[in-house]
Amino acid sequence: MKVVFRFVNAPGFGDNIRGLITILQIQKKINFDLEVDFSHHVFSNFFVHTSNLFISNYKQYMFWDENIRNDFLMNEITTDMTISTNSYPIIEEIDEDIKMYLKKLFELKPEVKEYLKSKISNLPKEYNLFHYRLGDEVLIYNQVVNNNIYLQNFKKNIKENAVVISDSLTFKEIIFNDYENVTVFLNKPTHTGNTGNNEENIDTLVDFFLLTNAKSVNCYSIYRWISNFVFWTSIVYNVPLFNIKN
Repeated sequence: MKVVFRFVNAPGFGDNIRGLITILQIQKKINFDLEVDFSHHVFSNFFVHTSNLFISNYKQYMFWDENIRNDFLMNEITTDMTISTNSYPIIEEIDEDIKMYLKKLFELKPEVKEYLKSKISNLPKEYNLFHYRLGDEVLIYNQVVNNNIYLQNFKKNIKENAVVISDSLTFKEIIFNDYENVTVFLNKPTHTGNTGNNEENIDTLVDFFLLTNAKSVNCYSIYRWISNFVFWTSIVYNVPLFNIKN
């Protein structure tokens, strides 16, 4: 039996990662051939991995809660199929084999890797990354918010060799102007479900690259959950993650 996991642009990249982890956990129990299809995703031109597989039996299983559905999906996978899902995996069963599989899958093309290295070439070897997720109202609808609470949080939690990323360009600009010793990437914040061109997509990939190489990730989210983009990337790449909201 062959299963193709398809990366889709919405929900976000982190949601796809957790869904693929779920499928990898299921594969360990029912033993099918697994391929990954990036061709429908905005990052498709950036990774070494290619797949032109097409299985017409395509199903999406998207969920909007944090319930574990491994058993449900296991019963759904009974024949050759293409699948997309954002289902939550069992965190305790994310082993090194799964992490290595994903690291290999996300191997960047040489020219893309060199471009990203050039973007962060002035950073110290070890840096502490700060991610401020101020929400879709800011990111997508350009809502104006009072940044004082987030600025106070950063002042309270700042660490040596701090690097700041955020889904709010305004917040990043304030940090950039107020802190000489903090590195801020003023790339345009985007969501993979709403990006319009390759320049915006590779800007998002800069944030991903920063996450994978950080000494620590310190996350503030206006939501009750930490950004999926940050959370699942930190697990795959074994980067210590700290919730600094409280």
